[in-house]
Amino acid sequence: MRLLRGQSPCFPAWRLPVAQSVSFLHPLDRRPVFIFPWEGITLIGTTDTDHRHSISDEPSISPDEVAYLMAAAEAPFPSIKLTLNDIISTFSGIRPVIGTGKADPSKEARDHVVWEEEGLLTVTGGKMTTFRLIALDV
Repeated sequence: MRLLRGQSPCFPAWRLPVAQSVSFLHPLDRRPVFIFPWEGITLIGTTDTDHRHSISDEPSISPDEVAYLMAAAEAPFPSIKLTLNDIISTFSGIRPVIGTGKADPSKEARDHVVWEEEGLLTVTGGKMTTFRLIALDV
């Protein structure tokens, strides 16, 4: 299993107003990025980095990851001129993906595995957008 961390800074919707989700390639590395409205805020995401800290520690976004996502937002919306002061919160999560040894975390497949051992059902891998398929497999 490879632990990958994804994080998103959040902005007031008035500061980064989008009517629906916007998906595009980051200008630095051509990695997919999204900006979407949700519950009165707008999120930018997400990163895909190895989580090298204890799984017991609360995951958090690093300054480099904030800068990366801020640079992403500037590409499609250069006139908005977001600053760090515009961020109202951030969130981070850890994805358990099946590691294949690829150097780039974004190149790891998001396949999932379900298995049972002595009454214990284990699910690993997958992603939020495949939750229904995972549930059906379970």
